[in-house]
Amino acid sequence: MAPDLTATEVRILAALQENPRVSVSELANKVKVSRPTINKILASLIENEKIMLTSGLNAKVHHCKVANVGINVASGDSRSKIINILDVCPNVINIYRTTDQANLLVTICGADEQSITSHVNCLGDLEEVEVKYSHSLGTPLKNLAIPISIGDNSNTPCGRNCFECLSYQNEWCGGCFTFSE
Repeated sequence: MAPDLTATEVRILAALQENPRVSVSELANKVKVSRPTINKILASLIENEKIMLTSGLNAKVHHCKVANVGINVASGDSRSKIINILDVCPNVINIYRTTDQANLLVTICGADEQSITSHVNCLGDLEEVEVKYSHSLGTPLKNLAIPISIGDNSNTPCGRNCFECLSYQNEWCGGCFTFSE
């Protein structure tokens, strides 16, 4: 576990992993501290970003596909710009710096293999990005939350309009995980 967590914080997190829906009272009894202490510790963990609360589509249950894509971005300034674009894309699960033939490893998700291929092509279309490799990982074996957004799918994080995109028009891509209200 992370070295900067107290023993009580670790016990709280372990109890929450066992049952995320546990009440504060039950958590206090299990961890052997008061309810106000539980609330104070949880608030601190969240405020200091030591834990994350997330929700989204369960990629495993919905049979979504996941892939790792190695991209190379030549300059540091461009890399920062690309990371900012990818950071808000709902199809990007994570971004890693690497020392491999690619300097960024991007984990992406999609509705199916065709959608994954379309997303990989879109990464290659970004200015100053060269796709070095892509590995399809299939459907996750563990639960994995994929972010969703509510909107009309016309304004994507990358600035493209889905409705004008050839991949979207030809049904190679389902677009981002966006739902209309």
